[in-house]
Amino acid sequence: MAESESPTLAKAAALLQEGHADEAAEVFSALISSGVQSPDAYRGRGIAYMRLERWKDAVSDLTAARRLDPDDPEIWVNLAVSLARDNEIYPALAAFESVLIAHPNHLRAHVELAMVHFRLGAFPKGQQELRLALGCRPTLEQRRAIEQMLAEQKQLDHKRHFRPDFEALHRAEQARASDSWLAAAGRAVAGWFKKGKG
Repeated sequence: MAESESPTLAKAAALLQEGHADEAAEVFSALISSGVQSPDAYRGRGIAYMRLERWKDAVSDLTAARRLDPDDPEIWVNLAVSLARDNEIYPALAAFESVLIAHPNHLRAHVELAMVHFRLGAFPKGQQELRLALGCRPTLEQRRAIEQMLAEQKQLDHKRHFRPDFEALHRAEQARASDSWLAAAGRAVAGWFKKGKG
């Protein structure tokens, strides 16, 4: 390849923006193979893989991009989305939580997290995230889209059965197990004292 034809980040980014995810991934790969250690190269290839629905590859590249640029919230959001699409739900929720702790007004993070909650059947949590997104200064177009999603969810609420809050059920089960263990321990100790007196 001639020097003037060497792949560049700008060329790869342009291909990605034009919707040529396959070609963009190849150019980003060539850059990475040539030794470029840029978060932009890994992020770009990760986004290309997202568009190609190659979720594991996207997770790998976005993880590398995050290591190189841990302060970029878009990398975190794309990583969380890729994890969720790869059915790595708990790591995805942890990534969303991390980005929202550091950037509580990150509009896209709230919207994408809402979509994950809706896919999981955690509708109230999804609706809560959309309401939080409305507080993140969306554009007029974004506000309308979010309000439309909330309106659709409200209509669906009348037709659906709600998924149990498994986290609350798990906490309640742990509390019951802890209480029953304490009660059993108390009975055992009381029994020892009775035996000691007799």
